[in-house]
Amino acid sequence: MISIQDEDTAPEGTKIPEKSYESEYNSGMQLWYNYRLDPWPRHRLAFGKAFGCARVVFNDALAARQQARAAGQPYLSDAEVSARPARQIRP
Repeated sequence: MISIQDEDTAPEGTKIPEKSYESEYNSGMQLWYNYRLDPWPRHRLAFGKAFGCARVVFNDALAARQQARAAGQPYLSDAEVSARPARQIRP
C-alpha cells in the first residue's frame, strides 16, 4: 500500500516538540500602546479634580513614609498608610 504524505505532515511515530505560546510572548517582546485624550471642557475639569486628588494622596503617603524613615521606624505598608486619616482639604 502506498501512502501519500503532504509536505507539512510528519511521518507516524515522529516526536514533535510542543511549542508553548506563553513562552513565545514572554521572550522579551514588548508591546507599546499610546492613547490620547481630547476631553471636552467639563471632562477636563473632572480629570483635573481626580488627578489632583490622587496627587495629594500620593504626596501625603510619601511624606508619611519619609517621616517614618527619618524617625527610624519600619517601612509603612500601603494598609498602614491607608489607615491614617486624610489631610484636611485647604479652603
